[in-house]
Amino acid sequence: MDKALLIRRASVLLTRRFPLWQYHDFIGSYLGARHGLNCTLIATDAKGMQRDYGYTAARDPQKLDSINKVGEEAARRTVRRLGQGV
Repeated sequence: MDKALLIRRASVLLTRRFPLWQYHDFIGSYLGARHGLNCTLIATDAKGMQRDYGYTAARDPQKLDSINKVGEEAARRTVRRLGQGV
């Protein structure tokens, strides 16, 4: 059985203003950031194709999992899905 993995990687930085409410009144907002990294893989074999992903997210970019760990999670999930024919 010949399997191939096609890779799509993405990183995300989300910065947005979060509103603060007290009962029915708007009382202000604060600026926040969220960092993320994801890896989507597509595996193929003689029976077809399957896709799955791995990701990590954190407020502090130093707390993100490594790209290797995210990629390994995506590969494990994708190959498992391929084997199940999901």
